[in-house]
Amino acid sequence: MKKTKKILISPLDWGLGHASRDIPIIQKLIELGHEVIIAGSGNSLLLLKTEFPQLKSIYLPSFKIKYSKGKSQLFRILISSPKFLFCIFREYKLLNKIISSEKIDIVISDNRYGLFNSKCYSIIITHQLLIKIPKSVSFIEKILQKINYYFIEKFAQCWIPDYEKEPNISGELGHPEIIPLNAVYIGHLSRFHKTFNDYGNIKENDILVILSGPEPQRSILEKILIAQISKIDYKTIFVRGANEFFNKIEDSENIKFIQFADSKTITKLIKSSEIVISRAGYSTIMDLAALSKKAILIPTPGQTEQEYLAEYVKNKVWFFTQKQDELNISQAICEVKKYKMPEIEENEFGFLSTF
Repeated sequence: MKKTKKILISPLDWGLGHASRDIPIIQKLIELGHEVIIAGSGNSLLLLKTEFPQLKSIYLPSFKIKYSKGKSQLFRILISSPKFLFCIFREYKLLNKIISSEKIDIVISDNRYGLFNSKCYSIIITHQLLIKIPKSVSFIEKILQKINYYFIEKFAQCWIPDYEKEPNISGELGHPEIIPLNAVYIGHLSRFHKTFNDYGNIKENDILVILSGPEPQRSILEKILIAQISKIDYKTIFVRGANEFFNKIEDSENIKFIQFADSKTITKLIKSSEIVISRAGYSTIMDLAALSKKAILIPTPGQTEQEYLAEYVKNKVWFFTQKQDELNISQAICEVKKYKMPEIEENEFGFLSTF
């Protein structure tokens, strides 16, 4: 009989994607009899505390990015670099204290580069081995990759949430020419695994809008979508990805607003909606693929990872995508019917059996 491990899992707080893809890992670790502690901040911690109210949680601040209102985020990211490096160092110091006080055996960090430590077994989850940057400065892409690998290889293992072979969702991001020495492909991660889908396919809504991600771009997209959807006769639900204290919006004749939704609620909403509209985040795409749902994906302007993923899945004829400043919902609703995601292999979580 294997010894029960004390495992700390901590997602990055940039939208809800990192936290949502950690949900099936936490569920499996609990099934295997391990003691799990969740650590994080913001809405990502709120999501995990909502999903797992029985688990101990620790506030562990992460780097909080704020995007610009324009099409490029490069300048904003560059001026934030010193703060980002400081946050990595702060995470490292805080983790050291948590490991000592909580007697942690394993740390699973979802895209938090400072959460490694020689006192325990440390794992980082990331699909972004290759960091896409604007073509105008693409000459530094290799330099960024070396810096990325420097931090990744501080961990005992790097889990890539994708399949090594086709069909894979991450494309070049998770399949560069050379991968880190400690990297292993673990398959897709989605909180909407098939055993969770007991809701049938009765359509109650025409459109489901799922919003998340850093401000002000989350709110900018929300305003654009409300303006366009208000002019068409489609029953729509907005899941705003905001906590209860965020400015509330009153329901209209054809639009209902929900501040925040747990996995059971969001699963039912997705299954009962004809079309989903969301950002082109990697975890969102994995979730939509798991539910075989047609979707309109809108990458965050200047967020090069999402822009790459949007182009990648559109070229594969898996999901229809449009740029935010070219958004035409009426046209997108007609086009989305031509796209279909292939069947994705269900994850058996064999990579957790060694714990």
